[in-house]
Amino acid sequence: MATAFRPKWVIVIAFYNEANYIAPTVQCALAQDRDDIMLVCVDNASTDASPQIVADAIAGNPRAMLVTETNQGHTFALRRGLAIAQELGAENRAWWACRPSTSMAPTTAPRTSSSATAWRSPPAC
Repeated sequence: MATAFRPKWVIVIAFYNEANYIAPTVQCALAQDRDDIMLVCVDNASTDASPQIVADAIAGNPRAMLVTETNQGHTFALRRGLAIAQELGAENRAWWACRPSTSMAPTTAPRTSSSATAWRSPPAC
């Protein structure tokens, strides 16, 4: 994986047919107030508009990517995103669930970091 940007944090959003919920989740991730975050969205072969919604939301953002996988399950998609985080050299990895209540404040990303920290979605703000 070639990128000049080496993030300290990678937020992974694995999704399947989440057209009704994906936009706010991606927007919250992109709104985080840290400049050392990369967003990796992994589509698990959605059949709805989810991939296009994500593509539109991250268009032109060098710190966000969309990866499409065959339908091998949510866990597989999540693991693929976490593997990408490792390939990018991220010290820390986070995964966010995509659900109706997902809404994080721009300061949700942890203020401190330590090697190999995993951080899951906090409750909705």
